[in-house]
Amino acid sequence: MLRAGALAMFALWTSACTKVTDTPPTIDMAFRIGSPQPCLACEEVGYRDTRRRGTVPLYLQRRRLLTSADVRDVGLGRDSVTGQPTLRFIFKPEARERIQRVTADHVGELAAWVANGKVIYAANIASPFSDAMQVSGMDEGEQIRLYEMLTRTKNTKQGSSDG
Repeated sequence: MLRAGALAMFALWTSACTKVTDTPPTIDMAFRIGSPQPCLACEEVGYRDTRRRGTVPLYLQRRRLLTSADVRDVGLGRDSVTGQPTLRFIFKPEARERIQRVTADHVGELAAWVANGKVIYAANIASPFSDAMQVSGMDEGEQIRLYEMLTRTKNTKQGSSDG
């Protein structure tokens, strides 16, 4: 289920502003391109859009662009501009070039993180990812809930960074 900030942006998070703790996701997770409109070779999934106060359809391509196997660390942070809570994902070095190429091809498009078969967050890709990305547009409660779900740990607020 999902989330706050349906139109929040996925954005590049520079590694200089992060504290890496090597807390990889512990659940099956995939990053997939989507659309609010039906598309060929897409599957319809419902997700909870808190801005619209209900479940809305989202159409996701079946291809998994990124998976939990590409992620080295999931952590808590704050957007350096807005101060909003963020989740940051640091990618494994061997996946960086592929991730940058794939996300550069889809800037401006809707993408979703799918965990255990459910959309947990959907937003537009703001810029190509390289070694890391952050997800913003959520409140602190949602940030902590998603972190705990992805890592199957309880938040201790360690690893938070404001860049």
